[in-house]
Amino acid sequence: MAQALYGAPAEQIRDFLQAHHITGIIAENDLEALKLMHGLQRIDAPFAAKLSVIGFDDLPAAAQNTPPLTTIVQDFPAMGTEAVTALLSQINNPTKLFNQPVTVPVKLVARQSTKPKGESNADF
Repeated sequence: MAQALYGAPAEQIRDFLQAHHITGIIAENDLEALKLMHGLQRIDAPFAAKLSVIGFDDLPAAAQNTPPLTTIVQDFPAMGTEAVTALLSQINNPTKLFNQPVTVPVKLVARQSTKPKGESNADF
């Protein structure tokens, strides 16, 4: 869906979401989430108010938006530490295979751009 609608007019995005009964979107980052929210608010404020939207990055604008954007926060210091640890391990053990995935926890910052279950637009 994302590729088909990327850069599409807000009307086309709204029509697609309604036709497929989509009540929430997780955007690739806060900027794209904010652009989606503003575009939908401009053309159909009641529809936009019922759509749940989540971004990724926790940009300062996310908290200042109306409504404030729910977002995912990454732990960049932990990611850097893991990357340096893996790099140093590879340098110190060049023949050893390092193929174990490493995960770093993220944090959900819930704000008003998401709706509790049952409060989204049932008419989607």
